[in-house]
Amino acid sequence: PLLGGVGSEAERTRIRFLLAHPTSLQRNPRMYDDWWGELQRSQIRWRGVIGQMAAAGLHSTGFRLGRIRCPTAVVAGEVDQIIPTENARILAERIRWSKLFVIKDAGHVFPLEEPMALPLAVDWVRARLAW
Repeated sequence: PLLGGVGSEAERTRIRFLLAHPTSLQRNPRMYDDWWGELQRSQIRWRGVIGQMAAAGLHSTGFRLGRIRCPTAVVAGEVDQIIPTENARILAERIRWSKLFVIKDAGHVFPLEEPMALPLAVDWVRARLAW
C-alpha cells in the first residue's frame, strides 16, 4: 500500500480530518476518497517526496521575502493542521504587495474544499498586474 501502509480505515479517518475541515467533509463526503483514489493510481516519485520534506524542514528564504516586487496572493485554509495559518500571515506581512486569503472552514486541502479559492486569488493578482 501507498505511504508505508497507510490504508486502514482508522488511519484514513485520522488523515482525512488532519487534511480537511469537518464541514467540508460533511458537504462533500466523497472528496477525500476521490483524492485518495487518485493518489493510489498515481506514480509517486519518492525522490520528490523526500525533497519536498527536506525543503520544508531545512530551507528558509524568509529574510528575502521583502525583495518580492509583484502582486502576490498568499492563500491558506483557516484551520490547516499541516502548515499553520500563522505562517501564511507572516508571508503576507513580509511580502510588500501581497494579500492574504484565508479560506474559512478549510484545512490543508483548501483547493478541494473550496475550488474557487485559487481562481479568485489569481484574479486578484491579474487585476493588480493590469495597473
